[in-house]
Parts: sequence; structure tokens; C-alpha cells
Amino acid sequence: MAQPFVTSAIPAAPVIYQQPAAAFGAIPQQPTVVLRPAAPPPKAHGMPAYEWVLIILVIIILIGVIVWIIWFFGVRNTGQTVGGSCAQNSDCEIGTYCSASRICAAGEGRDPGEPCLITSECKVGLRCQLEQNGTSAFGLCIPAINPLV
Repeated sequence: MAQPFVTSAIPAAPVIYQQPAAAFGAIPQQPTVVLRPAAPPPKAHGMPAYEWVLIILVIIILIGVIVWIIWFFGVRNTGQTVGGSCAQNSDCEIGTYCSASRICAAGEGRDPGEPCLITSECKVGLRCQLEQNGTSAFGLCIPAINPLV
């Protein structure tokens, strides 16, 4: 008896089926060979490379955000408080300024036309214009940018 020829894209693997045992004295039959498609190869476990790259990028961004939060709320220098020593306005906290006595004082600085001894006593955008008056020097806060003539 001829076996049917099976055509398949998946390689065939022979499967042998045994016939049930015959009664004693019966003529034994040959095993039947049937071709059936082999099982497909197992899929590779794991994720594609691009997914790993995305996961690593997200982790790096999260670490960066956590480090920034720790720096912003815990480590960064916000400047001297009122009464702290300073050399310029940037050495003091926001809302304070560096006075002529080199101590952070409350406020934003002096307005235009107010007396000063150094530029850091004036508000941002102003400078102290010193003038000689006998034996003492004093100045006034004036705009730091001179108008074009």
C-alpha cells in the first residue's frame, strides 16, 4: 500500500502509530507511518532590543528627575538669610539685598534717587553713582544703563 505524499511549508516529522496487539496466532501487521507537520520552533523568550532601550531611557530620566528634586529642595544654596554676611546681592536670599555693611537686609534694595554707598544696595538694574561732598562720599541709586546720546 502506498503512503500518501504530504506537501507542507513546515518540515514533516514521521509519526509511527502501532496497531493494537493481535490475538495470539494472528499475523502481525506492520506499523503505520503517517507524516504530519512538525511543531513550529519555540519562540525566543525576552523583549526586542528597542523595548530595552526605551526602558533604560525611562529609568535614566527618572533618576535625573529624582536627583534634581533632591538638589532643588534639599541641597542647593539659596543664599544667606537676613543678617548673614555677603559681598553682593546674589549672596543673599531672594527678597533680600546686600547692604553697605555687608550684611543681608530685608527688602529688594533701594529705589532710584535714594542714597547708597555701593551698587549692591540698589535694586536690580540700578547702580550707585558716588559723589564727593567735602570729606564724605555718598551716592544715589541711578539706572545702570545710560541712555544713548
